[in-house]
Amino acid sequence: MKKIFLILLPAILICLFSFAQDQAPANQTAVNPADIKIFKGNIAQVEYEERTRDFPARIDAIDERTQRLVFVVADKIPIRAKDGSAISLRKVKNENKIVMEYVKKHGNKIVQSITVVE
Repeated sequence: MKKIFLILLPAILICLFSFAQDQAPANQTAVNPADIKIFKGNIAQVEYEERTRDFPARIDAIDERTQRLVFVVADKIPIRAKDGSAISLRKVKNENKIVMEYVKKHGNKIVQSITVVE
């Protein structure tokens, strides 16, 4: 009996370890596609040093009605240039025309993706 247990123990531990890695971290929750909203407008200002680790940047943008909106940029989101290549947030400049996908959570507009149009 002890031999069978000692043989099965490593297999059980490997299975438990694999299962634990497949689980999403508690702070990353899945976004319902129905909750995603689209913003089209121009960037007024990009602040790279936001106060928290998970949200390192903030974008102030102006929509078609010249209304200024504030967006919180989550860490590690897809950002695309006009040619479709991946770029960093530091390459996004003031006055760029952009399209952003965002969700509203806890009173904040949290950006899910950014595409530079012009």
